Amino acid sequence: RRPGRAANLAPAPKGSKMLAQRAVGAAAQAVAREISGSGWRAAATCCQRAFSGVHAPSGHPVHAHLANVPVSPTLAISELSRQLQNDGKLVHRFGLGQSPFPVFAPMVEELRRHAPAKDYYSSAGYGPLRETIAAHMTARTGRDHSAEDILVGPGSKELLFLLQMCLDADLLLPSPSWVSYQPQAQMLGRRTLWVDTTFESGWKVTAAGLERTLDHHSRFASPQPRLLVLNAPSNPTGVTYSEDELRDIADVCRRHGVMVLSDEIYGRLTFDADSPPASGVAPDSGGPAFARPGHTHASISRFLPDQTIILDGISKWAGAGGWRLGAFCFPKSMGWLRQVMTAAASETFSAVSAPVQHAAIPAFAEESEDAMAAYLASANRVLHLVASFHTDSLRSAGARVRSPHGGFYVFPDVTGCPGVQAARERFASESGGQGPMTSGWLAQDILHHTGVAMLPGTAFGRARGELTFRIAYVDFDGAEAMAALGRGGSHEALDTRWQGAGSGPEAERQAAYLAEFCPSIVQGTEKLCKFLGGTAQDHEDLLGGSAR
Repeated sequence: RRPGRAANLAPAPKGSKMLAQRAVGAAAQAVAREISGSGWRAAATCCQRAFSGVHAPSGHPVHAHLANVPVSPTLAISELSRQLQNDGKLVHRFGLGQSPFPVFAPMVEELRRHAPAKDYYSSAGYGPLRETIAAHMTARTGRDHSAEDILVGPGSKELLFLLQMCLDADLLLPSPSWVSYQPQAQMLGRRTLWVDTTFESGWKVTAAGLERTLDHHSRFASPQPRLLVLNAPSNPTGVTYSEDELRDIADVCRRHGVMVLSDEIYGRLTFDADSPPASGVAPDSGGPAFARPGHTHASISRFLPDQTIILDGISKWAGAGGWRLGAFCFPKSMGWLRQVMTAAASETFSAVSAPVQHAAIPAFAEESEDAMAAYLASANRVLHLVASFHTDSLRSAGARVRSPHGGFYVFPDVTGCPGVQAARERFASESGGQGPMTSGWLAQDILHHTGVAMLPGTAFGRARGELTFRIAYVDFDGAEAMAALGRGGSHEALDTRWQGAGSGPEAERQAAYLAEFCPSIVQGTEKLCKFLGGTAQDHEDLLGGSAR
């Protein structure tokens, strides 16, 4: 039903994560060498090659489950962007969702202090860290958790893979979903059942849609345990769920015995999208974005506690993506699964880096709560202004896009944009009318004309002909941006609800802030919107400008 990326991307059969990273690095370097001294069209036509990784020569014993798994598109676009920049190209890196902010300072101090730590700790995680996470989860969920409920791993991605390896279950995934859920299932030979969503539903799973999916597959397959992954704020859409929506989804899961993995890796990066917009235009009408900090994240674990595993980590809201530490919090009713996963951990990664485990404690500790609250408040103010500026700009170019509630992303549908028709004509001319234009081709065409690197909707499980994209609005120096908005900063009093271009003195101050501290966001957004809202001549003008 959703061939998506499997049909759009060539195979990258390297099964090892390390070898796969080497493969995409080599591919991107080859691309950079090939386009050296040439134009953006060469970069665009080579872009898909980097997404695809490197084919193993025939005759080698590659496992069948890995034969059609591409290199992660987010890592591929990041490596390609880096290589293009090294080659002197101007690239607006809207592809990778890496936190732009500095690592939470108390964590850096703890890492420095515990750098000599060299012991193997428990495969389940360092005891004091697990106790700290358990106390944090108790306060967050209102249910009693102990260290025994916590499993710490080298990043949430590794824990997700181990979960699917240890749990013999079908995977229920919203479409769109983060790029790695489905490939992990494919690598393990697990079946993926897509739960369709729409722009009208806010790209969110609905109770009715989940019920339809479960009923449909129950008619064609024998009963099988099922695991629903629910990620909020969502990667790639930025939306969250209301308590009523989660309660209804929980009721369906309870009736059908569905387990839930609540991916809350962005759960502390939120802002309120439910207050009245400055313009008075409702979001569903396509009017300006209107978010402000203060939105409270809700977890489905409140309504389905005994069937929900909570995923968290320090990659996004603590700014420590490269440190690689994530954690699962299990309900006591799933102690059996935690034990199996701990055994699997002991035979795979053994233990997480000792210094990093020490350093992660302040991220969850009650003693650091005030400092973390201030850090998050500053980060969310910056993200809120950038997100609302970007969303408003996309809408002005004719895109349909939901106001993000948090995280790093927006997920526009650009089908109705005037510039897309010009791109269709160009595609028809170049392809000889062979097939419809896809989001993958359009992403390459946009890169060619504007230097904006972003990911097509196919990477997230959407149909190839649907013109959706994930845009990560984090291509800026987060340390400088936070300092300017923070206490005593030059823009401390700035209203972070985007006022709209030319709407008054506050809008001018906002524009000045963005131009100074987020220049690539401003320039890349302007180029992208000129492409989407423009004509074929506008596209040619972009080629003749700074995008070269």
